Amino acid sequence: MSKNLDLVRSIYAAWERGDFGSAEWAHPDMEYVHTDGPDPGRWIGLTDVTKGLREFLSAWGDWWTSAEEFRELDDERVAVLNRYSGRGRTSGVEVGQIRASGAAVFRVRDGKVTSIVIYFDRARALADLGLQEQAVSQENVAPDRLAALRKHFEAFTCGDFDEAMGIFSPDAVWDSSPLGTGVFAGREAIRGFYEDWRAAYEDSVVEIEEFRDLGNDVAYSVLLQSGRVRGSSGVLQMRYVVAAIWANVLVTQATVYTDVHAGRTAAERLAEERG
Repeated sequence: MSKNLDLVRSIYAAWERGDFGSAEWAHPDMEYVHTDGPDPGRWIGLTDVTKGLREFLSAWGDWWTSAEEFRELDDERVAVLNRYSGRGRTSGVEVGQIRASGAAVFRVRDGKVTSIVIYFDRARALADLGLQEQAVSQENVAPDRLAALRKHFEAFTCGDFDEAMGIFSPDAVWDSSPLGTGVFAGREAIRGFYEDWRAAYEDSVVEIEEFRDLGNDVAYSVLLQSGRVRGSSGVLQMRYVVAAIWANVLVTQATVYTDVHAGRTAAERLAEERG
């Protein structure tokens, strides 16, 4: 992996944690461009870029970005296929939500980012760069496993735990120790955890934001859980990664990571180790 790719990955790792404050990686004369989306514009120089980013982020609640794929275009440029989500607000009043599959192009020279070009429209980015979409969409990657996963979370949402447990092998292991809830071995133990988990919410929906089959029977999912905590009027959102080992369409082992970047990295490492 090149130094430029390492640098861009580290930037996204911070962004995925919601940390937009660091600029050690940026060249003082960096250019930052929004080609499209809700706020097109161009900012030059670190002071101007910082101001533009601050104004953009202040217009959104729960702004989030996540990388799906990194591609080195040449010796200086790294393209990132990513996803955005956020809820716009005006004077503190939520006015709607954006979810987009986009891209970003980083230019790096001498270890510093000299420009970032942001696309909220991935098709436009691919056309501008002369690239083709690779197998990153949910519909084209391991459709049988993805279908099983969707069915699983639909059942969880409805409280149908008999149906939800159908995705696990009889001796499956669910490791949610990063959440502080422990390790559960076997369907019955996993079911007990699921029932307790679901009981904590008046309602709960899990959205599959990304699913990637890495080969060697390893896949990861980026999930967004939203729900109203029982006895409260507040809605809780939690984004996490589940890295899983599959046997056909049954999960034999699953590990939960609250850090999206760490979860992806762990799943990629597991796939390599099983290769």
